[in-house]
Amino acid sequence: MLNLLRIARITGKTELEEKAAGIGRAFATQVSRAPSAHAQLLYALEFGDGPSYEVVIAGTSESSSTEAMIAPLRRNFTPNKVLLFRSGAEAPPVTELASFTENQESRQGQSTAYVCRNHRCKLPTTDPAVMIASLLETTASPEKGK
Repeated sequence: MLNLLRIARITGKTELEEKAAGIGRAFATQVSRAPSAHAQLLYALEFGDGPSYEVVIAGTSESSSTEAMIAPLRRNFTPNKVLLFRSGAEAPPVTELASFTENQESRQGQSTAYVCRNHRCKLPTTDPAVMIASLLETTASPEKGK
């Protein structure tokens, strides 16, 4: 269920979210009887309930600025996010899976982060601290839903 939801958030394919919701409904009785035995399914339900976030890093894989962007994402626990990497040298490009990344490119020769919610992105940044602050600010918002 969680993988279907993550792929749906990456691709924007709502039919995958519908299939994931069907999995949740199929196991609802078992989950209500023993919720602690279904922790991963409950996590998937939380992810599906939203909000969730897409973080796109545009750059080159060999760049130290790319690692500088990815490292804090690994250190900060943000469970309702998917991470995409957009390199100009991809084959096939990530834009084929995630069309919302089409205009997201690195800036000033530095890896650039785009923090998005439902494929609507905040202003890009080349500063890892600004990226994390933007993600934490976005996830701290009390607004729920998609």
